[in-house]
Amino acid sequence: MRVLGRFQPGILTGHDFLDCEIVIKAESVSATFSVILLPEDLEDWEDSLAALESGRFAMWLESGRTPSMKFKADESGGLWASVHAGPSSGATVTVPLFVPPPAWVSEQRDLLAQVREVYPPRSRRDVTRCLRVAA
Repeated sequence: MRVLGRFQPGILTGHDFLDCEIVIKAESVSATFSVILLPEDLEDWEDSLAALESGRFAMWLESGRTPSMKFKADESGGLWASVHAGPSSGATVTVPLFVPPPAWVSEQRDLLAQVREVYPPRSRRDVTRCLRVAA
């Protein structure tokens, strides 16, 4: 997930969303999905991180208004990520990520904290700098 900046700067805070994109780059796959995040999506990411930390399956962005993400650990400890672009194309891309290092979830929480510090962001540059992110 890469946060690009505010979706509609200048509108009341409650209507100011984050313009983002899910970027998948693997040996045989390259895909980008546009996403607009709401404040509650950031809370849901925190819940997903808790599930991943305990070794459970996790889903994120399940509302149906954006592409959704699923994360599943395999027997070897690796992590698989799937993005389903249901609202637009219906395409699903699944790629193996890696065996997460022990501090991975903690690092993701730190990145989330950085987003929250600048949300709503002071400028597009602030958000882009702190969130070349997550997965």
